[in-house]
This record gives sequence, C-alpha cells and structure tokens, in this order.
Amino acid sequence: MVGFIERVFPIRIHIDSEAEKSFRLDRDTQDEPFSYKKLEKHCCRDDNPTDGGTLVQGHGAFLGLEPDDFGQLRVCIASDNTLRILGHSLEALFSLQTFSDVIASGRGDFTRRLESLLTVIPGQIPAPLDVFQCSILSVKNGAQLFWCTAHKSEDRELLIVCEFEPVHDSLNPDHGVPLHLGPTKILNYHPSAEEWNKSTVRASKPLHFLQHPLEGTSPVNSVDLISAIHEIQSQLISTTSLDMLFAIIVGTVSELTGFDRVMVYRFDECKCGAVVSEYLDPRASEDLFIGLHFPSSDLPQWIRDLYQADRIQILRHRTSEAASLRYRNTDRIPKVDMTRSYLRQVTPDKVQLFSDLDVSSAMNISLVVEGDLWGLITCHSYRSKVVKISPPMREVCRSIGDCASSQIERLLYAERLEARMLLATGLSQKSPAAFITGSASSLLQIFTSGFGMLVINDEARAVGKLESYHEALALVQYFQARGVTSIIASQKIIADFPDLKYAPGFSTIAGLLVIPLSGSGRDFLIVFRKEQLMEIHWAGNAQERFELVGGGNSEPNASFQRWVEHVVDTSREWTTWQMEIAGVLRTLYGTFTDFWLKKNETMKKKPQKTASNRQHITRSSDPFESYYQPPRASKSLIYAINDLLDLTKIESSATLMHEEPFSLQGVMLEVLGAFAVEAERKGLGISFNMDTIRLPEIIMGDSQRLRQVVSNVLSNSLENSSHGTISMDISSFKASSTSKTLLNLTIKDQGKGMSERQMDKIFQQFENILDEDDLSHDGEADMPPLASIGLGLAVVARFVRSSGGQMRIETKECVGTKVTLELPLRVSNAIPKVPLLTPPSDSGSTMRGVELQGAMSAGFSASHSGHIHRSPGATPSLGITPFSAPWPNSSSEGGSYPFPNSTPADEVRLRILVAEDNPLNAKVLRMQLKRMGHDVTLVGNGQACLDKFKENSNYFDIILMDFQMPLLDGPGSTKLIREFETTSNPLLSSLASNNGRVPIFAVSASLVEQRYAEYLNDGFDGWILKPINFRHLGTLMMGIWSEEERERCVYKPGKWFMVGKGFIASYRY
Repeated sequence: MVGFIERVFPIRIHIDSEAEKSFRLDRDTQDEPFSYKKLEKHCCRDDNPTDGGTLVQGHGAFLGLEPDDFGQLRVCIASDNTLRILGHSLEALFSLQTFSDVIASGRGDFTRRLESLLTVIPGQIPAPLDVFQCSILSVKNGAQLFWCTAHKSEDRELLIVCEFEPVHDSLNPDHGVPLHLGPTKILNYHPSAEEWNKSTVRASKPLHFLQHPLEGTSPVNSVDLISAIHEIQSQLISTTSLDMLFAIIVGTVSELTGFDRVMVYRFDECKCGAVVSEYLDPRASEDLFIGLHFPSSDLPQWIRDLYQADRIQILRHRTSEAASLRYRNTDRIPKVDMTRSYLRQVTPDKVQLFSDLDVSSAMNISLVVEGDLWGLITCHSYRSKVVKISPPMREVCRSIGDCASSQIERLLYAERLEARMLLATGLSQKSPAAFITGSASSLLQIFTSGFGMLVINDEARAVGKLESYHEALALVQYFQARGVTSIIASQKIIADFPDLKYAPGFSTIAGLLVIPLSGSGRDFLIVFRKEQLMEIHWAGNAQERFELVGGGNSEPNASFQRWVEHVVDTSREWTTWQMEIAGVLRTLYGTFTDFWLKKNETMKKKPQKTASNRQHITRSSDPFESYYQPPRASKSLIYAINDLLDLTKIESSATLMHEEPFSLQGVMLEVLGAFAVEAERKGLGISFNMDTIRLPEIIMGDSQRLRQVVSNVLSNSLENSSHGTISMDISSFKASSTSKTLLNLTIKDQGKGMSERQMDKIFQQFENILDEDDLSHDGEADMPPLASIGLGLAVVARFVRSSGGQMRIETKECVGTKVTLELPLRVSNAIPKVPLLTPPSDSGSTMRGVELQGAMSAGFSASHSGHIHRSPGATPSLGITPFSAPWPNSSSEGGSYPFPNSTPADEVRLRILVAEDNPLNAKVLRMQLKRMGHDVTLVGNGQACLDKFKENSNYFDIILMDFQMPLLDGPGSTKLIREFETTSNPLLSSLASNNGRVPIFAVSASLVEQRYAEYLNDGFDGWILKPINFRHLGTLMMGIWSEEERERCVYKPGKWFMVGKGFIASYRY
C-alpha cells in the first residue's frame, strides 16, 4: 500500500535454494577471497627525502668525532657555523689532535662520557642520548658554557655526534609577540563560542613548580625537572578516557613549554591525520585547528619513520639561517645519519608551510603505540615569538610523550579487555540471541555503529534501532544467500559488492561488518554504518596535488587554506582493533552457537512428547471430569499444569501449544460476536470474509490461544478507531520459500494508524519481551512492557513466534492499520469440540453464537438466516449480529459441577460482578461462586464491566476484576468506575454503601508486591492471586461486612505470595 509503513515479526529469512546455489558458485569462482573489503585511499605521495638532511639549524653547532689509531677523538665533521657558535673555525677544529683540547675544565669526564657511548652495540637497544653541560675555551669567547647532546651514530660504528647549544644564548635573543599586530588570522572560518571556549581553556591542573609564566627559556634546575615529570605523569595516568587524556596533554605541554598552540594530531589507517584536541592562547591566533583533517602527503613515509625513530623534533626559529656540514676528508664524504639530531634542519616545504601559518617556532613529540606512529603532539608559536626548549627540557618532553603513549596503550587495552569480558560473560546466557540483543548498546559502541541485525536459525532480529528497515533486510538476505564463513567488512557496499541488487538503492547504509556465528554460514551478526560526515574539513600542505578520499583531486593553492570535501556512499573505516574484536566474537560464538542450536533441537523434542501426552489425556476424557474430584485434587491439577508449563518453558523457551481439532470459522465468528456490542456502541462496522472453498472446515491448533490473539488484535483496532469498518479476512496460501500451506488472517481498520517511530518502538519491545521471556504461565506479563506496546500485543507476538508464523503490520497515520497473521495450517479430519463461549455481557443473556447474513460492509442489522451460503469460486462476505440466548446456568442443574459447599458466615448472599475474558476461568468462577451461595453476573471485558455497573450500581455488592482483558483492562475499568462514583454519586447496595464505594478485588496471577501502591492508586480494595483458593476468597469477601475478618486479611509487607490474598488497606472508604 502506497505510503504505508510495514514491519514484520519475527523476521524469518528464507532464501530460494537455486539463488543460494548460484551465489555460492559465484563466490567460489572469485579470484579475490570474499573477506575483508577495504576502501583504498590514495591520498599519500611518498617522495624521497630532500637534501635538507645535510643542513642543521643555525642556533647550534654540529660536530662528528671519531677515534684515531691512538684512541684520540678527533673532529671529522663540523657545521660551517662553528666560528660563530664555538669560537673556533673549521680549520682549527679539523687540526686538533683531540677535541678535548678545547674543553676548559673536566676534560677527563668529557672524554669518558663520549667513550662510553662507543661501547653501545648497534641494533640491540636505541643508542642513548647523553645530555650534559661543558665549558669550551676559545680566544674569541673565552670559557663559554654549552649544552652538549651526544649520541652514537646508527650508520657509522665509531662516530659520535655532538650538538652544542649555548646555555646563555646571546647570539639568538628571545623575541616576544608584537602585541600591536594582534593575533593571526589565516582561515576563513569563524568558530562558535562553545568551540572557542573548549580550545582556549586548559583542562589540566596548574603545575605547582612554575612560580611565574615562562618567558622563552624553560627552567633547567634538576629538582624542578623531576617535579615537572612527576606532576605531569600523575595527571596523565589518572585519565580514564582518550578525550580526557588528550585534554591533559595539550594543557600541561602548553604550560610547561610556553607554545601558543599545542595540538594532539592522530593518524588514521591511511596515515591521514586529524587534530583531535587543542589548546590555543587566544592572544596569538583567531584560528582553531581542532577537527581539521590533513592529507598523508603532509607527512610522507620517510618523515613518519623519522618521527618514530626520534621522538622529539625541534624548529627553533623558522627564519634563522641554516648551516651546512663540512668534512675533514673531502676525498671520502660519507652520508651522515641525522635521525636523532636535534639540530636537523626542517625540509623546505615544511618551512614554507610554517611561513603560510605564520609559525615562528615549532616542536613535535611523537606518540608511538604498539610499535607504530599513532600520532603527534604538535606545538606552534606565532609571529616573531621564539620558544627555546633546552636539551634537558626536551628530555622532559620525551618522557611526557612516552608516558602519554603508554597511557594510550593502557586505555586501548582496557577498552579491548572490557569488550572481551563482555563477550565472554555472554556465554552464560541461555542463547546467543538473548545475549547479543541484550548487550546491543555495548556491542554497537564497540563497533561504533548505530544499528545492526542478528541472524540465528533463519530468524533475523534488530540490534539497536534500525534506521533503514528495508535496506537492512535486503543486505541480510544477500549475505545469507552467499553464506558467511569469514569476517566481511566494507566501507562502500555499492562498490565492494557489484552483484548486490536492490532496486530502491542504498540511501542510508554505506558500510557494514559481518561476523559469522556458526560453521553453517547462515548465522551471523551484521552491523551497519551510515555515510561518513558529508563534509571533511581539510587543511595542510597546499603546495601539492593529491587524491581525495571520495574521489577527485585537490589542486595546489598559493597559501595554507581550509577546504571541504564532500564524501558520499562511504562510511568510516573499520579499525584493526574492531576487526580483532570481530574475530574474538566469531571464535567465542562460532562453537557456542553450533552447540546451542543442536541443544535447542534436542530440547524441542522433550516438551513435544510431554504435550502430546497431555493432549491424549484431554481427548480421552471430558474436560470437566476433574471438577468432580475433591477441591484438593482440583487445586493439585492446576498446580501440576503450571509446573508442566514451567518445565516446558525452561527446556524449550517456547509456549506450550495445546493442539486439538476445532472449527476455525466457528471460533472466529464467536470472537467477533464478543466485540459486537462495543462496535455498535462506537458506531463501527465489522465485516468478515473467509475463503470457505479453499480453507478446510476443521483445522488443528490451539483454539484458546488463537481466540486470545485475535481478540487482542481486534481490541486494539476498536480502541484506535472512531469510524469506518473493521474487516477480518481469512484465506490460505502456499509459501514459495518453504512450500508449506499458511493461514493468512488479516484484520484491517480505518483508525488513527501509527508513525514509523511508533512502529519501530513496538517491534523493538516485541524482541525485548522475547529476550526476557517474562510472560507468565497464563499468558499474562508484567504490566510495564505490555502497557508500553499496546494491549495484548505481547501475547500476540509470543504466540506467532511460538507457532512458527509471522506477524506483518502495515500502517499509515490518520489512515489505518492492517495486521496480518501468517500461521502454519494443519488440517484435521476429527470432529471438533464445541468451543467455549465468551462470558456474557449481562446477567440474563449472553452471546451464545452469532447469526450470519449476506454481504454487509458496515454496521449491524437484524439477521435473517443462520446459514453460510457458498457460491462456487466465490468467497462469501459475512456480517455478524448478536442475538440473545440463555447462558448455561449451573445452579439449576442441582449439582452438575459438585464443588463443596462453602456458604459464608451469617448466610450472607452476595451479588458479585465478575469481569473475566477467559471462558474456562469464567466458567470455573461462576460455578464455584454459585455453589458458595452467591449471585454471579459475568462480563467478558473491562468496558462491559463498567457499563454493567453503571446500569445497575445499587445491585452489586462486590466486583472481581481480572487484569488483562480486551477493550479495557482491569486497572482502566476500575479507575473509570471510581470516577463514575465520584462524579455521579450513584446509589449503591447496602453492603457497598457500608464501605463508601463498591469493593473491587484484583484477580490475576501477575500481581506483584512491588506495585502495591499502584494498585491502591488504581482504586482496588483488595487482591487475590490465581490460581484462586476459594476458601481464601470466601474469607476475603467476608471482610466486606465483618471488621474482624477484614483485619485478618489486611496486607502485611513480605506476606504477598505466602498468603495470596489481602485487603490493600485496613480502613473503610
């Protein structure tokens, strides 16, 4: 139907065998294994290193020392700025017999420190950096104090690299920020106030050892450095999430170093980067970089390798003049490994990038996680501000990077461990489906997915809230036809699966992850991802052309810019960790699901045998013979049946179906007749069409449960309709997928319908109810779930699933709803039993049957014939009309149902109004109460009870109210009765007047002590649990006139189920 929303429960997946065979043959002939599909992103162009590797920054001097044949450390390599920095020319340094000759003091210590580095065996451990102070003597400068950073070269066994930087750098004075220029602004983007506050306020605690703001040079006092490391590490290791950790990193590093901007830059799977956290001094810039993506061409592979090998990268001043390396032996110029050099010059393209950004100083701290470059802590200062990070402070920053990397690993491991524990604890659940759907939110969070579907035993169930119902079903059918034997992941399903045919196209789902849960290939979990954010905000190297994620290329720009890429039909990429979790889930549940399915098949056979025994007993004797036995035998029989239901539910997790031959047409007409009065009251028509030619007259099934299910659906239609006709159509068809004959029962109304959101909520609650298995033995459930999904729909869902059928709901707001039940049809040649009739709607007459008339589109009219006229090749259209007939009166038969006499004290004869929709329960109640000497009026639903009380309020002394009934349930009817008493002040019987209102007792098996206050607010005066103990009921009713008996029955906490009866309060109303 056009514009209608359709949902099916349960979703049963049936794949045509020929289609499945074709799919599997196609898969076997594929050249590429049908497994992990990954979107290739060619946005990385890894150029070779430039000649910048032979240049050093001009604020320090670079020396290479090698021992000669006599063990003296001589200068063999030097930067051409040594005269300015050290006071010695290149010629003077190359002519020294040993470099220690220019050491002003502590020459022996200096030599021993360098010689100790030569003992490090290359390749075993990273060569250590030795940072210390030394004094160099020169004619130009005299004795000058320097920081020396020394390490052994990785590519030359006997080469010691020494980098000298003045402790008091008069040659490179600090430059503050020119305040008159104001903050920089290069991006055409204006952040919101919330974004600005998040990036300009530190989340870290202040560092106590910093007594004043840093101005250029960081503190080098050893006590201060130890204190700094301790404070910062304490803050880092106390974090419990990555976002919190990132905020602490940018806050502490910015405070420690004095950089204007500190960012955490994280790499993705294709090594493109994104800024995930940031702190900015608002005086330095008006641009925010958080959320920007940078192409991998900004950091080619050789630079990433360099950052992984050396965790600290420094650019002291972008505009300072670089120095070149010179060699003592010009005949043999070896290539020098600058990997671990602090003075290594930045490549020209990066210098240009920093110029576009107006960055003066910069520093990168590498984050290496699980042996891979995971991200960077990137620091910038702007305008002419130069930030000097001394060698000891660089080692502090190195320690911060190592601690942050370890904390990232710890948090990731904790997340993975939690996920594994979640998966492992699920094995204690009764079924894989119950665990996975019960843990939907956790699983979806692990896989960063919004929704998914679980397919087990050819039945599909939603995981989370499905945002595209039909797209998800199409994908489930596709993968079950193919068979899932390995983990399948895709970011772009329309490209990865060209044989996937879905005519409407995929507008919501873009990516998926499929995890096999059994060896058959038919059981799997599939989680979906929607399209990635339609806009990716890029920035970075504007000097190159590179391929974008969604296709196309970026063109070079004249300066650093921010631009937007539109990505369609593509989801986020599945991470390596998520693939690992998928593998764990597959391993844990692969074997477990196979075992559970086998066990489930075995368990199904046991209750079927028990049920068949019960059916044999029932068919071989009169169903009411047991009531001739003493009361104790009757009570034992009820408990035995309940125990049988308990045992069956535990073993098979299914509802026990009592199959017997019955007339489908008779039962349906009897159900419709029960709603005739209410339909007439609301001005609604009811039509009934049944294909009597193709449908057999007698079928096998549980007539009582079918009656209850159809009554619940009709009740919802009546409740939500105010005009038009409610039609019931019954036919049969043969399922193409299974070749089984199915009964098709459709109930359609012209009511207010439902929205898609309401439909999704209802069907999710169907599955939740089945997971929790909270239906009670007599078909009732805890009220909150039932009330939230509509009257009786939970019972309908459970019956449909247990019988192996399906329920289909099609609805449109303000148009109506169509409910279709597809149930297995089993034919019987046996003679059906006379169905139990619905209790009457008044004390003198009832709906013993219905008369049929010719085609009638709406309304009710007097009938003229009690026969069905069949025409060859046509389906008769039948209307229904109630007529009065006497209800079987047991009291007139003189003990046809000989319950023991139990006349109340003082021979008080009560006039009791009983609201009970179950025919068998109603008959038992009527017979027993009659034997106790009371007058009984039966009604079949809460609305009829309300109407009957309004008609003759001064007649009834007490009302026994069932809870779960069609049209209007027990609590609803009770509230309306109390409202009628309050507003209309009706006449009451003498006994009811003594209480101030008519006493109403709740009668149900699902009453719970925790909801005591709710029952009180509904207006109930007392309660009694099913199965009813009539001796207790007699005592309870005596409390209406006997104060002493009433006090004995007053509710006491903790005695709810032990007593099984009670007055809600001790006072009279």
